Amino acid sequence: MKEELLLHLGSRVIEARGKLGLKQKDFAKALGVSASYLSDIELGKTRPSFDFLISCYSKYKLNISWLLVGDGPMFLDRESGKKVCEYDFGDQSEVMHEMLGMMEKSKYCRNVLAASLLRTYYENETIIKRDLKRETDKLD
Repeated sequence: MKEELLLHLGSRVIEARGKLGLKQKDFAKALGVSASYLSDIELGKTRPSFDFLISCYSKYKLNISWLLVGDGPMFLDRESGKKVCEYDFGDQSEVMHEMLGMMEKSKYCRNVLAASLLRTYYENETIIKRDLKRETDKLD
């Protein structure tokens, strides 16, 4: 199960890098990681570090939620911290938009929220995957 999730995450990293028009070595250099480390992430061999995810957000405004589970837009608006496309978080929309804005403005907030998101994701992968499937099935 974890291997499958890492493969999907790696595919999203490749997709984002493609949208940015960057070669693997250039993307790795910009994020401060080795090309081999990035390659291992893209191939699903290595779980990305917290610092890697924060660098993706800080440098390119890549949406960490999208990177981890494919949820939401690929990029967040670089200027305002608002999402490039509108996304309805249901009852939590106002709070989520406020949190995204705080992430844009505060490195400390980005670190705390990303750490919490990563911990929650890795501790609850099965539940999250089941919930995503249930939500996808509702759309069909």
